[in-house]
Amino acid sequence: MNETFARRFWPNESPLGKRFRIGGTESPLLEIIGVAQDGKYAGLNEEPRPFVFRPLWQSRLGSSSLIVRAEIEPQQLISAVRRELQQLDPRLPIASTKTMTEHMSFALLPARLAASVLGSFGLLALALAAIGLYGVMAYSVAQRTRELGIRIALGASVRDIHKLVIGQGLKLALSGIALGLVLSLAGMQLMKKFLFGVSATDPLTFVAISSVLLAVAFLACYLPARRATKVDPLTALRTE
Repeated sequence: MNETFARRFWPNESPLGKRFRIGGTESPLLEIIGVAQDGKYAGLNEEPRPFVFRPLWQSRLGSSSLIVRAEIEPQQLISAVRRELQQLDPRLPIASTKTMTEHMSFALLPARLAASVLGSFGLLALALAAIGLYGVMAYSVAQRTRELGIRIALGASVRDIHKLVIGQGLKLALSGIALGLVLSLAGMQLMKKFLFGVSATDPLTFVAISSVLLAVAFLACYLPARRATKVDPLTALRTE
């Protein structure tokens, strides 16, 4: 049996050696000989549930699966496994042979489709945010043409102008990223069951996403800042 089964029916004692029945009183008694780790039996997003493993000769299933661990490329082993099975029993029908990656690809298909759709929307949102930030910074530079011209006339360097304009944009971006991280941490708790192979609070994921957002924000701010350094002080001073 698995761990969930053991915890439910024998929470404070060892289940080894215990006997139980599956079905009515006419069913044979089954003796527990071991406890296995919980797994996924019907779907990847299911909650842990009680599960019992029985020997093949006691099972009424019409088919079974053989799982082979390979130290070489799995595709190279399939034909060898089929030959070995045929030598053991030529009458044994083999329905299909596939690698674990191929087997799991079907189970992961809905999650991958959903991830592709959500990823597309995420990229679209990132592009819109970059365009919006660029527009705000470009408008801000245009409104401050006279101020920037005076700063350049008084000796402000290109680095100073870059620091002024990019710093203003990155403050907005960092505020948005901080707020987004807080909301993401809260929202990811609702999506735990849709995640496979990564936790809802994986630090590497949050650092990578924040870095991408910050890089996009920097690029969106750099272009207006570069334009600001080309302001002609005399032209800027004449601007109303």
